[in-house]
Amino acid sequence: MARKKKRRNYVIKTTVDDIEFASETEAVFYKLFKRMENITILDIQKTFLLYPPFQYCGFNKKYEIVKRSFSKMVYTPDFIIEIEGIDKPIAVEIKGHARPIYKMRKKLFIRKYSDTYYFIELKRKHLKEFEEKFGGE
Repeated sequence: MARKKKRRNYVIKTTVDDIEFASETEAVFYKLFKRMENITILDIQKTFLLYPPFQYCGFNKKYEIVKRSFSKMVYTPDFIIEIEGIDKPIAVEIKGHARPIYKMRKKLFIRKYSDTYYFIELKRKHLKEFEEKFGGE
């Protein structure tokens, strides 16, 4: 039986202004947002509740009915920013490789919070394009 190859994680944690970012790309976007006069960083790593914890009755391994519980489900975008001329704050997710659980949380976040926040997913290759579009100059 072939062994599944372990995915290597080449993400390098980076610190800027005493804030530790999960990746160098997040730090690059942070510097960009700080540099752009028409963008305000409202929050970094703000946690949103997607689903509260709950209990239910189910079966254990001995086929007995027992109380079980699920913990809460949360989503934490990398940044919440405000851009002059846009009517709502924007939840910004900086992504390299999207895992399946992220995709589900993203959908739940958009479903629950789209009246209050816009959502944008950025990769490093979007840096120049984003700056040109929202540079404000």
